[in-house]
Amino acid sequence: MALWPRLGAVPRTSLLTAYWRSVELLQPSPLCVDKPAAALCASLLPPPAAAEFSRSPLFASGQRILSVRTRFLDEWIERPAWPPVRTTKRQIVLLGAGMDTRAYRLGLSMHTTTLFEVDGDIELLNTKHDVLEAAGYRARVPIVRCAADVSDVSALSKVLTEGGLDPTVPTRWVAEGLLEYLAPECHAPLFQLAARLGGARGSGFAAQVLEPSFGDHVESLGVELPYQRLVPVDDVLVDLVSAGWGQIHAFSAPYFESKYSRRPHDGFSIVVASAES
Repeated sequence: MALWPRLGAVPRTSLLTAYWRSVELLQPSPLCVDKPAAALCASLLPPPAAAEFSRSPLFASGQRILSVRTRFLDEWIERPAWPPVRTTKRQIVLLGAGMDTRAYRLGLSMHTTTLFEVDGDIELLNTKHDVLEAAGYRARVPIVRCAADVSDVSALSKVLTEGGLDPTVPTRWVAEGLLEYLAPECHAPLFQLAARLGGARGSGFAAQVLEPSFGDHVESLGVELPYQRLVPVDDVLVDLVSAGWGQIHAFSAPYFESKYSRRPHDGFSIVVASAES
């Protein structure tokens, strides 16, 4: 708990998302089962903060988004049908990893998959792993911890390259709750870097997009979140195309309602792109 007072606004939201994932465990039919998230909250989230989260007017809409977002991206990362390539190796890059626990709970092969966790706060990543190890959890894949501000593509490129990211290996990039914390001008350079460093055949990029209407929704609830300027999903699609990504799809509220019987806010979507090479 000593970590909590030292966290800035953005890192604190990573604990909020872990809290929402842990609450999903209480559902009769949870869309995601994230027991490591519950362990993180038990150790790192002070009870007054947890109580404040539960009383937040954003709780219901945030919970719906987190449940479908986590389930969809879990399935996308785990999906065995990565396009056929000569190598059996795989790489996963979690941008703004924060309190992500996928290394501990997904069915990934330790012999073929390397997971890169990128965050601007290396103490946050280290504390997360220390807590989970102490709680008896063991990572199922090798993890490379990378300290970098994802808005600085030069620094991000350097830390990933030094960490061993192989541009010839299929890579799945995940920007799960990231774009809304970056200035829109940072999106295209980030997509371009991903295509250059990890855009081999079989690679893909998935990102959450929160549109201006969701920002209006948050504001109407009287909640303040450290978002940058939100942009329409079409703007993100244009940036992905210009960066060289292809076969781009945007999944929105009607899709998630039909697939998971949960309808998130209409200003929420997930875009998925694949490498054209």
